[in-house]
Amino acid sequence: MNLRHVPRLGKARRDLAEQLRESNSRGEIELAAALRSTLKQALEALKYLYDDMDVWQAAAQAVSAVDVPARQLIELVPNYRESLPPLLDLFGYLPPPPAAQLVSNAVTSLQAVPVGEDPAAAIDEARQALGQLLEKTLDLEDAEPWQLPIIASETIPALDMGVTLAAGTLTGGVTAAIGTAILPAALATGGLAVAPMMILGGFYLWRRKRRIRARDEELLERREQLSLDLVPAVRGAVLQHLDAIVDLGQRAIDGDPQAFLDLSNHLQALIDITRRFGVSELHLRPAARQEMIKGNDAFAFDVLVELPKVFATAVKAKGSLDAGGQIDQETRAELEKQREVIKNLGPRFGKKPPSIKINPEP
Repeated sequence: MNLRHVPRLGKARRDLAEQLRESNSRGEIELAAALRSTLKQALEALKYLYDDMDVWQAAAQAVSAVDVPARQLIELVPNYRESLPPLLDLFGYLPPPPAAQLVSNAVTSLQAVPVGEDPAAAIDEARQALGQLLEKTLDLEDAEPWQLPIIASETIPALDMGVTLAAGTLTGGVTAAIGTAILPAALATGGLAVAPMMILGGFYLWRRKRRIRARDEELLERREQLSLDLVPAVRGAVLQHLDAIVDLGQRAIDGDPQAFLDLSNHLQALIDITRRFGVSELHLRPAARQEMIKGNDAFAFDVLVELPKVFATAVKAKGSLDAGGQIDQETRAELEKQREVIKNLGPRFGKKPPSIKINPEP
């Protein structure tokens, strides 16, 4: 079994996340070449994982060895928050994000798995989704600069899944071959449940992120040029994410781990869509302004003016969560204010500029 997957995927994840943060703060055009190169390396790391059938077969074996529902795996591994992160260290993982955060997010996702979920089906689903991501990015060299941050934000969760999958299968291989002697002592009591807990936790966490992202798929699809006709749908998507963020924010503060996960996911989705329509797309706002000047509905212009502000606030909030903290009160208040502003936008017609009449010569 390939021992390089965990450090390779972890490094790809670190480098890509850093480039994406730079793109958010400095502009995608300026950093397009660097982001494209880093993204290419990340997708190559995922391709190695996708092609390694030993990993996927080991995952299936590890999951089938423990015949309990996914949600009950947590009960079989005591002190998992403290005991599972050493697995990632053991197999060469380096932060960020911290191993404890990655493990906590993956294990938390198990708590929301529907009763009766087939763990074996999750393995097939994950590999199929990874194949679809790789197929969708085959033309990376031809992608426009505005497309790269969107592809990067979609790739990072796949890398997280890859790390937990690789670490879980390595654990399962070690346990099956020589028992638990080589594992950290705190893990030995978890026995055969440790590997499927890591594997399925990563799968379900990635599924959760994909489902939130799928809501905006049509708006984020690759287009040569966007139309003002899309602005009402963009406003609806932005409001949907802002509503969720405001609702989840307090629950995350109160210590709800699933709320924390979904809060981060909705913030990333909000960043992607406001970047696409408020920051990357350069012709929409002038076109909307021209419509307003003509005396037509100014709604599109009003919405587009607000999107860069929402983008900046969402980036700040996501940065706080990625650093392991909470969103500060000022940023939460700003998100609520922006939600109300966008919610109250509607049709607005101005007066047409006076026409100039030229009297014909007698």
